[in-house]
Amino acid sequence: MARGKPRREMQRAGVSGAVVRRDEVYWESIGIGNRMVAQDIAPYDELFGLWAILPPHTPTKAGT
Repeated sequence: MARGKPRREMQRAGVSGAVVRRDEVYWESIGIGNRMVAQDIAPYDELFGLWAILPPHTPTKAGT
Protein backbone atom coordinates (compact mmCIF):
# COMPACT_ATOMS: atom_id res chain seq x y z
CA MET A 1 0.00 0.00 0.00
CA ALA A 2 1.40 3.37 -0.96
CA ARG A 3 1.88 5.10 2.37
CA GLY A 4 -0.32 8.15 2.80
CA LYS A 5 -1.98 8.31 -0.62
CA PRO A 6 -5.09 6.19 0.17
CA ARG A 7 -5.65 8.16 3.37
CA ARG A 8 -5.35 11.50 1.54
CA GLU A 9 -7.85 10.33 -1.07
CA MET A 10 -10.22 9.13 1.66
CA GLN A 11 -10.02 12.49 3.45
CA ARG A 12 -10.53 14.38 0.19
CA ALA A 13 -13.65 12.32 -0.58
CA GLY A 14 -15.02 12.52 2.97
CA VAL A 15 -14.63 8.78 3.59
CA SER A 16 -13.95 7.93 7.24
CA GLY A 17 -13.13 4.21 6.87
CA ALA A 18 -12.50 1.49 4.31
CA VAL A 19 -12.35 -2.28 3.97
CA VAL A 20 -9.19 -3.42 2.18
CA ARG A 21 -7.91 -6.71 0.76
CA ARG A 22 -4.87 -8.02 -1.10
CA ASP A 23 -4.91 -9.82 -4.45
CA GLU A 24 -2.20 -12.12 -3.09
CA VAL A 25 -4.94 -14.23 -1.45
CA TYR A 26 -5.82 -15.36 -5.00
CA TRP A 27 -2.39 -15.55 -6.62
CA GLU A 28 -0.16 -16.69 -3.73
CA SER A 29 -2.12 -18.13 -0.80
CA ILE A 30 -4.70 -17.09 1.73
CA GLY A 31 -2.12 -17.09 4.53
CA ILE A 32 0.26 -14.81 2.64
CA GLY A 33 -2.49 -12.41 1.51
CA ASN A 34 -4.05 -12.17 4.97
CA ARG A 35 -0.64 -11.51 6.58
CA MET A 36 0.05 -8.76 4.06
CA VAL A 37 -3.32 -7.11 4.74
CA ALA A 38 -2.69 -7.29 8.50
CA GLN A 39 0.68 -5.57 8.06
CA ASP A 40 -0.78 -2.95 5.71
CA ILE A 41 -3.63 -1.89 8.00
CA ALA A 42 -1.82 -2.15 11.35
CA PRO A 43 -0.89 1.57 11.56
CA TYR A 44 -4.38 2.78 10.55
CA ASP A 45 -7.47 2.75 12.77
CA GLU A 46 -9.72 3.65 9.83
CA LEU A 47 -8.80 0.63 7.66
CA PHE A 48 -10.37 -2.80 8.14
CA GLY A 49 -9.19 -6.08 6.63
CA LEU A 50 -11.35 -8.22 4.38
CA TRP A 51 -10.03 -11.62 5.43
CA ALA A 52 -10.04 -14.59 3.09
CA ILE A 53 -11.17 -17.88 4.64
CA LEU A 54 -11.73 -21.44 3.47
CA PRO A 55 -13.51 -24.38 5.08
CA PRO A 56 -11.02 -26.56 7.00
CA HIS A 57 -11.46 -29.52 4.60
CA THR A 58 -10.45 -27.48 1.52
CA PRO A 59 -7.00 -28.30 0.13
CA THR A 60 -4.80 -25.20 -0.25
CA LYS A 61 -1.35 -24.29 -1.51
CA ALA A 62 1.59 -24.21 0.88
CA GLY A 63 1.94 -21.04 2.91
CA THR A 64 -1.61 -20.83 4.26
